Amino acid sequence: MNDSLLALSVIIGCFSLVLFRIPLAVALLLSGFAGMVCLTSWTAAITQLNIVVWEAAANPLFITIPMFIWMGQLASVSGAMQDIYRCSELWLRRSPFGLAYTALFTSAGFGVLSGSSVASVAGVAPIAMPAMQKSGYPTRLASGVVASSGVLSILIPPSIPLVIVGLWTETSIGDLFVAVIVPGLILLALYMLTIAVFFRESGKALMENRNAYEGVSPEDYSLRERLKALMVVVPFFSVAAFVLVLIYGGICSPIEAASIGALAVLCFGGVSKRLSMASVVLSLRRSGYISISLIFLLLGGMMFARFIAQSGMVEDILSWFEIAKYSPATIFLLIVLMYLLLGALIDSISMVMVSLPITYPLVLSLGYDPVWFGVFVVMMVELSLMTPPIGINVLTLKQTIPELSLKDIYLGCIPFLLVSLLLVCLLIVYPQMTALL
Repeated sequence: MNDSLLALSVIIGCFSLVLFRIPLAVALLLSGFAGMVCLTSWTAAITQLNIVVWEAAANPLFITIPMFIWMGQLASVSGAMQDIYRCSELWLRRSPFGLAYTALFTSAGFGVLSGSSVASVAGVAPIAMPAMQKSGYPTRLASGVVASSGVLSILIPPSIPLVIVGLWTETSIGDLFVAVIVPGLILLALYMLTIAVFFRESGKALMENRNAYEGVSPEDYSLRERLKALMVVVPFFSVAAFVLVLIYGGICSPIEAASIGALAVLCFGGVSKRLSMASVVLSLRRSGYISISLIFLLLGGMMFARFIAQSGMVEDILSWFEIAKYSPATIFLLIVLMYLLLGALIDSISMVMVSLPITYPLVLSLGYDPVWFGVFVVMMVELSLMTPPIGINVLTLKQTIPELSLKDIYLGCIPFLLVSLLLVCLLIVYPQMTALL
């Protein structure tokens, strides 16, 4: 059998295992190992597996993931989400879409600490959805805003998917963090514009009824109260900014910066009496569970990638593109369609691990920068968070607020999905966007 056909058969076998509800980490590891056995021998496959495990264990950067996750979990159990929401509400409520904008800014703000989209949606939904519903927001607008807002969390550093991409592609994590800031801010602005344009008729009614929620008028909020709420969240954002400066400035490695960030949040929570021993233990348990799952997924992905690389499948794809004389625009269209298809089948982190062995060398062959590619991959991951039938953000919102219908949530996400695709197109046409800072 041709090696490329063998690789294709292994990929199909991997997805078949996933369809039978085998965890993707296990499916990737088994598929990669089995493919390596068919391609070489048992001895060579076992040797490759030993090398993968050894490289992962010897790479200190793998500690970065647990430390960033723990920093986010500490912020979560210390009540940072509620503080950020309260601050955003006080400053943004004067707008007819103030509560919708509050949800966006809360997710973006919490993303600075957690880097997790699911955590942001699960945290924002119980606070923002009741507030918007009581204020007369249409269900589709409210649910679409909350589900889409989680996307901003992985486009604001520190982003867990970006850390994974950086580890896998051996790209500077600090460069990736800085490169994603401008696209993340642009997407936030586009989301705000989308709310104002697509739901302008609802905005008129909300302007007339904006004081219904809790009977509070925006004018009742004094500047002193707003500044007080702002000062509560400043320490959290200061920690995130400090971590970013440490990494990008070359002062500390990503591991050291993440550790300092987690320690700073722990100290702040302890001094302000926001953290108890029970909450710290809870954050450690959650962080350990998430970290082990991600690291095991990385191991499976590395084994799978080694098999794909040795099979020569990527070289055959490149040769086929050259013979067919496809333009870079056509190739990127195919890549975007592939990511949208993957997003309908598996979750975001799994999508990164499955796709990188093929898309990374392919995009580099077109002359694109690895840092740009990392931002592009994360953009495609955020699109998958809203696409059916998986749409992990949609399912998270449905699980958090069971009375919502999946139909309303998906329809509410459509405008935000369209502007996200627009930003992806801008990123492809104008790759310098990632180098503006």
